Amino acid sequence: MKTYKNALDKIKASDGFKQETINLLVNNKRENKKFRLAPIAAIAASLAVVIALGAVFLPLSKGNDSFIITANAMEINKNSFTTIGELPAYGWKTDVDKSEIYTIADFMLQVKGENIKEVTYSIKNGAFAIPDRNKKPITSKEIGANVCVPKREDKSFYSEVTTAYDNQIDAINDNVEIVFNPAKIDKNVISIAERWGEIADLSSNAFVYDTNKEIITDYQEAAENFFNTVVKDCTIEVKVKYSDGSTETQKLTYKADVEIGTAPLSIHTKNGYETKDAYFAKINLTTKLV
Repeated sequence: MKTYKNALDKIKASDGFKQETINLLVNNKRENKKFRLAPIAAIAASLAVVIALGAVFLPLSKGNDSFIITANAMEINKNSFTTIGELPAYGWKTDVDKSEIYTIADFMLQVKGENIKEVTYSIKNGAFAIPDRNKKPITSKEIGANVCVPKREDKSFYSEVTTAYDNQIDAINDNVEIVFNPAKIDKNVISIAERWGEIADLSSNAFVYDTNKEIITDYQEAAENFFNTVVKDCTIEVKVKYSDGSTETQKLTYKADVEIGTAPLSIHTKNGYETKDAYFAKINLTTKLV
């Protein structure tokens, strides 16, 4: 009886109504020795909505809480883009003849939540690059033939990967990457890529030596346009499966932000080595929930 009294105490109703309910239970038990009290959840459910008494009762149940997606210990949200890593300025490819284009980033994503059994990542307009030596129990689907990916001897590429919740992908130790591959290539993207290549010396991490303000502005705009075009078509769907068999899904989209920085760099000239302030692009990879 104490258990049911405690349950009723948690329900917002008048004290008189609670006492009447307890009295009914006591009298019922006295009249029928074989009476078996219903579980607390059943009582709460039966009192779901009592409009006449001006009170609303909610079932006492412990459902699955929504999961969160993090990257570098930061929670990703719907309100704004969160910076989760960098895109290497030289980690991209364009091939005009084959209409191929891509850029690569480290896989930073992690899932946190209660009662989660497994996590599945599926990608649109891209691929997950997983080392062949990876021994984790991963279920995966290979990419389609239309996805452009780098030539790698030590990695295979997948459109979907599933891991156990307590054995998720670790970006640092597992060396998994995301390959961003736009849905279609148009002339504007190819033009940006060619222009970007002319402005930046990719063999030296995209440094620009000219201090002309117009050149630097042009350099930043070209980088922003190019990298944003590559990553914006990519979406990653994150689906979790709970211990009770139910599932829940969230989706991510991406954007690139470019910062221009400077660093002293020794340059070989005909008079020997000369130190200059070199301008370089830092391409920040950002994401948000759709």
